[in-house]
Amino acid sequence: MGFTAAYERKKNIINQKLEALLTKQNKCPALLVESVKYSLLAGGKRLRPILLLSSNELFEDNNQSAIYIAAAIEMIHTYS
Repeated sequence: MGFTAAYERKKNIINQKLEALLTKQNKCPALLVESVKYSLLAGGKRLRPILLLSSNELFEDNNQSAIYIAAAIEMIHTYS
């Protein structure tokens, strides 16, 4: 798999996880959730979480546990 294809695949994985985490039923006001979605899902390179997933692949066969950490990194980056 080429670099561009791998990058896009990981970017899609991160975007799907972020969307799933934000649409989970939670106790946050709807307006707050919509505001967070607007900022977090507006698009972007997702470089930091992709680097984390790529690094994880050097040591693990799958990224299931690392996806949550990658999503958290992207959330912190967007917040800051």
